[in-house]
Amino acid sequence: MFNPSFIDAEFMERWLGGNKIDSMSSKTLFDIQTLITHYRDILVSDKNVKVEFPTEANEGAKASVDESIVYIPTNLLAEGRVDDTIACMIHELHHIKLSDSERQIWASCFSMICKCMDSLFVPTGDDGDEEWTSLYDIIMGDNKLTFSKLYDEKMEVTGSVLFLRKVCNDLAFLLNAVEDVRIDSMTPPNLAKYGNKMDKRIFEESFSPKYEGGEMDEETLHNVAFRLLFHHKGFIEDDYIKDKFGDTEKIIGSTPAENNKETFSVFKEVIRKHIEWSFKNLEETLSTAMGGVDFMDMYMSEKSKKDTESDLMKEMEGGNETIGARASSDTKGIDFEDREITDGEVPVSIGEVLAKNDNEVKSKDRLKPTLIPATMIADIESFKNIKIHHTKENFDSSAYAVDYSTVVFDATI
Repeated sequence: MFNPSFIDAEFMERWLGGNKIDSMSSKTLFDIQTLITHYRDILVSDKNVKVEFPTEANEGAKASVDESIVYIPTNLLAEGRVDDTIACMIHELHHIKLSDSERQIWASCFSMICKCMDSLFVPTGDDGDEEWTSLYDIIMGDNKLTFSKLYDEKMEVTGSVLFLRKVCNDLAFLLNAVEDVRIDSMTPPNLAKYGNKMDKRIFEESFSPKYEGGEMDEETLHNVAFRLLFHHKGFIEDDYIKDKFGDTEKIIGSTPAENNKETFSVFKEVIRKHIEWSFKNLEETLSTAMGGVDFMDMYMSEKSKKDTESDLMKEMEGGNETIGARASSDTKGIDFEDREITDGEVPVSIGEVLAKNDNEVKSKDRLKPTLIPATMIADIESFKNIKIHHTKENFDSSAYAVDYSTVVFDATI
């Protein structure tokens, strides 16, 4: 199934006692899963975290703090990047150990986005009439919005749902960059080598040429996220990040709640501008596109915009009201002056291009995994039934002893 032309497994091979990995066989995949499970037992020994391959049965696979499960990023294995695969798994295990749940992240992002949308206005009156409608009223006027539609990327959506899903994901990407700085600093040195190796490769192959070439100078949300990450990891010294959010030790020593509040505050105009640009970019697909909707219909809706926001937040809470309270706290005191959405040109964000590229993005949550068929999973699982017994025996009266191993396959398990 996997037939990469080159396999990069320097650190994995050391763990195997120097044995060379020359193919991505079922045995190799079993060894990778075993090593990840070993690291899981070290990093999150207090939690029952599953380590699995993505299969046809879990096509939308991704790491989940809520569900305590990590899926091995098969896209990287298909490229032969074994050490990067281990790096991603160590990173995701740290997320499960240290980070907010997905529901909390989405609730906090949603709260911030609502504040931004409530300050952005578009003209809605007839020619010559000075009438304005907030982006908040436009998006929240869609009473079909639900959290499941927003969060489940397997669901095909358009209009307001597509817009809100995108900006929530994008803002979560920015928060994740800050959280990556925090949790990666806590990785034990013997495990950090995997992540350091991958960071160096991504920096040299992808980020540095674009950064040095000035392609990431525009302070778009994705550009800022990548610049922040590489600044705090010591690859660059970025004056903008240094001025806005440059204290690495503060990030490392803060809680996710404290870092969220600081990120929302110092980058609030970057975030609001991103929401404005995203709306303009998706105008043609939005059912509520500017100039293509009767805005009066929204005001005649039986369901108010605040009800829509409240219902969405309750769905995100999933019965845990502290999530909503934390989201409110994360955005408390962040205010905006009202502004008109302009007709200006939307800049190209190189950071956004990088984030969408399977070979560039670190988080496998944004990748569509290469699915492993059930037959191959059965082959991988079969190695659990193999036991190897090493021994040394004297077979005659001489002092010469023979080292040998016996392989036992237990077919009864």
